Amino acid sequence: MLSNDSLTIIYRSRSYQFDLSYIKQITFESRKLMFPLILGGTASAFILISILNNLFNPWLSLSLLLLSLAVAYLGWMGTNVLTIKESGHNNDFMLKHVSINMRSFIGYVNKMIRFKKGLLPPQEMLVYHISIKTDWEKALLEQTYKHESLDKEGFIHASDYHQLLSTAERYYSDEVPLVLLAIDPEKLKSPIKYELATSRDSLFPHIFGPINLEAVVQALPFEKNDSGKFSFPKPDIQQNN
Repeated sequence: MLSNDSLTIIYRSRSYQFDLSYIKQITFESRKLMFPLILGGTASAFILISILNNLFNPWLSLSLLLLSLAVAYLGWMGTNVLTIKESGHNNDFMLKHVSINMRSFIGYVNKMIRFKKGLLPPQEMLVYHISIKTDWEKALLEQTYKHESLDKEGFIHASDYHQLLSTAERYYSDEVPLVLLAIDPEKLKSPIKYELATSRDSLFPHIFGPINLEAVVQALPFEKNDSGKFSFPKPDIQQNN
């Protein structure tokens, strides 16, 4: 759970709270499990000695050897961990698996940490949707924005800052007037999820419901520049109020 100043993790029925100002970075890593690695390796060595010296039933010894090797293998393969890096120490939380939305959420938390430290420009904290101008004008009258994809696919497509221009070049032309909606995900009333777009092999934000106008911090005329390429609008364009 993320608030403006802290991150709270519920792990094995316990709550751990971290001040965002003290977090350097949050990563997903792999850790070897030392106990099963040492136990399996030590047991394998002793069982192998017993087999060579014919001390026990060979079939039983062989079964135990395979079991101990399997335990050692599990320790060697390790497990996924969520690592919260603070000054001087790390905090590890073991995970069974890492989902797509978990990765996208942690990616957002890392962006917020960098933003609060002045290392990330404000526009990178927003998500973006390219709208036909007439659709945006209709939304201003109805006080909510909808897109035909909401009925067809169940969500409205959006892009992160670094994905926007490639999205525009791929799917839009300048044949009709376009408006770029800059959306604050924290003000959205509809759920937002990151899902894999297989055609582009990347995670994209999808908004599962109408966009409330309070979440649209800017509505910017969006068109190609003199070189025939889309570019971010100039910052002096009026904000949506």
